[in-house]
Amino acid sequence: MNLNDIERFGFTGTREGTTLAQITRLEDFFRKLRSAKEFHHGGAPGADTEAHEISFYAHPLIKVHLHPGNGTPEWWSEGPAIVVYPRKPYFERDEDIVNAVQLLFACPRLPHEEVRSGTWTTVRYARRNNVPRCIIYPDGSHKYEQAR
Repeated sequence: MNLNDIERFGFTGTREGTTLAQITRLEDFFRKLRSAKEFHHGGAPGADTEAHEISFYAHPLIKVHLHPGNGTPEWWSEGPAIVVYPRKPYFERDEDIVNAVQLLFACPRLPHEEVRSGTWTTVRYARRNNVPRCIIYPDGSHKYEQAR
C-alpha cells in the first residue's frame, strides 16, 4: 500500500483513548500521507479527539470531516477546515466514515478482536466492503489488511 496516494483517510478508536504507543505510530503514519486532503472520524471524545489533533499537526490544511453519533458531545470547533455531518446512530455514522475513505486506521482498546466493540465493528464493516485497514494495537504494533 502506497500511503503517498491516499487522499481520504478515516479513523476509528475507543472512547477510552489511545495508548502512547498508538499515538506515536499514528503520528508516523499520518505524516506519510503526503496527498491527504480529507480526514474522516466520529468526533467522539477519546481516540477520535486525539487523532483529530494529530491530523492537524501532520497536515495543518487538511479538511476534517466529522461524523457525530447521536450521543456524541459537541467538543469540536467550527471552522473552514471542519465539515460536520448530521448526527446518526453510531453504526450508521461508522459506515459513512468507511464509505468515504480509501484507508481506515483503527486503534482498538485490546490486542484482540472484540464482539461488542464499535471500533472492531467498524473494522469488520471495512473488511466486508473491501476498504483497506491499518490496525494499530495498544503496544504500537500494526497490521495492514488489504482490500481483496
